[in-house]
Amino acid sequence: MRLQWRIFLTFLHISNIFTSTDLSTADTNHYHSYEEAQAVFKQYETLHPSLAKVHSIGQSVQGKDLLVLQITNGVEQARQLRKPMFKWVASMHGNEAVGRQLVMFMGQFLLDNYGTDERVTKLVNTTDLWLMPSLNPDGFAAGQEGDCGDMASGGRGRENANMRDLNRDFPDQFRDGQ
Repeated sequence: MRLQWRIFLTFLHISNIFTSTDLSTADTNHYHSYEEAQAVFKQYETLHPSLAKVHSIGQSVQGKDLLVLQITNGVEQARQLRKPMFKWVASMHGNEAVGRQLVMFMGQFLLDNYGTDERVTKLVNTTDLWLMPSLNPDGFAAGQEGDCGDMASGGRGRENANMRDLNRDFPDQFRDGQ
């Protein structure tokens, strides 16, 4: 229970200190589109070339890059062996947009506070952080804000463009015989 409170208080603290112009308090009134997220991550990479790098781990059904922001000190150099890695994948269901925004805010928080906040600086210096806002950008684009559907449907945008629920479509060694 203590850990849950610490995590909650950390996010509360993070939400109170955003100062960047690209994800300012004015921008918390809407969910960022795929194109906006792409532009924000590219801006992070441009403004922090030794800390941030944008990657694509593949493409969605509709051809959108699956964006990942890598944050670590020395990101432009070859990866340091045995350096711990942390991966945060936000929305598997396209219509669950809050996680997508949190990942973007976390990237901003880490970059804005690097060099001024001792804990952030230590984390970025010692860990490869990989932040992925969405596994399902096609579903996010198809979703409609405020439409969460019902228990049966899950709402528009839950599935990808192939009508697959990514959270229910993992390989299964017993079902698939692998």
